[in-house]
Amino acid sequence: MNYYLTQEMLDEAFEIRDRQIERVRLATETRRRIVQAKSQEEYDSIHLPEEFQKYGEYGYHFMAPYISGYSLEDKDAVKCYYGALGGPASLLIPTLFRGEIKDYGETSGYSSLGRTLMKIGNDDTDLNKYTALLVAQMRIEIFAGFLSNFKQFREFPFAKPRPELIAQHYGLNTQFLDLTDDVKVAMFFACCKHIGNNVFAPITDKDILEMGENGVLYRGIAEIPCIGCQPFCRCHRQRGYYLDTTIGGKCWKYSLSVDKNFNKFFFKRTVELSNKLFEEFNGGSVLFPQDELSLFDEQIKAIKETNIFPFEVFDDQFSSFSKFLQKIYSVGLIDSSLFSSLSNKTYVKSALEAEGHCFQEKIHIKISENQKTNLQELNAEWNPARFAEDDGIVYSPFIVCYD
Repeated sequence: MNYYLTQEMLDEAFEIRDRQIERVRLATETRRRIVQAKSQEEYDSIHLPEEFQKYGEYGYHFMAPYISGYSLEDKDAVKCYYGALGGPASLLIPTLFRGEIKDYGETSGYSSLGRTLMKIGNDDTDLNKYTALLVAQMRIEIFAGFLSNFKQFREFPFAKPRPELIAQHYGLNTQFLDLTDDVKVAMFFACCKHIGNNVFAPITDKDILEMGENGVLYRGIAEIPCIGCQPFCRCHRQRGYYLDTTIGGKCWKYSLSVDKNFNKFFFKRTVELSNKLFEEFNGGSVLFPQDELSLFDEQIKAIKETNIFPFEVFDDQFSSFSKFLQKIYSVGLIDSSLFSSLSNKTYVKSALEAEGHCFQEKIHIKISENQKTNLQELNAEWNPARFAEDDGIVYSPFIVCYD
């Protein structure tokens, strides 16, 4: 269902959001001071933020959900969460947003890969849709291999690195749909235009004439996992969440527009609103900081476009691809003839070669001597404590030691 937001509604949402962000900042800073306390006296001098004092002896307990960076350990890994922007339960079932610069019509609310694949062929019997899906997954695996050159990726202590989610934030086509629990982040993407290479600009009156005056904001309450802190910071700077659009079937069939958990809102964009958000996020650099991967834009671009794949990558991804095919076949989402063809590894490999892809033992991503030096320096200088300090997370949230 579609709704319309007035400027008054947006102003109220922004005001609430600003208070929530400040609460997270205060809670996280308080926990940081507790962790860094060197004596009982220093510990006793730390006071809870005012809004948690009303809970008395349970104040620290009530403050916990609002801390960015506290970790929970499970069977997979240590997890790192953002401080809650709603009530404590919003850690598990958050209110999420997605902004789009205009109404993309039939491709609105799709993942980047879903939007690409839906434009291939006339219907779901087109084999090229499925081979393009496999190619996208192989590129993501190559990207993951490239990330393994970075010590901060290999030895990241705050959460399990998710290269497929990092890939989404560095321009690769993936089946993941970006969402955020920060309404201002979503509105930035709905009000500021991307002019290339993760550089943004505020919209102008001319842009509004060309694109239309209405921007799009999706809002929903759903049990969707957060990305959390990752070795490269775009994901958590945007307070990112991810929706895997292949879980229920084909990513080119899923859109937020038809998801019952989300509503689609239109709002009137103005140059004034665009400039305000552009300035608040420092021209987008807050959300797209020049981090370590920014030094390797050419290599990432090469991976995004490569048509050369190692045999091992093809084998790995064909195995995952076969499981995906089996899943959609079991619920009647692919006809038996196409399923049979795509389940044949030799047939699929030949189809990919006919499309211009090739296979060899290794893929070589060229980097300059200067970049090699940069990488060596980055690895030598990697410091988890400094990373935590720079990105506003608590490095060691559970243990407080005194001298």
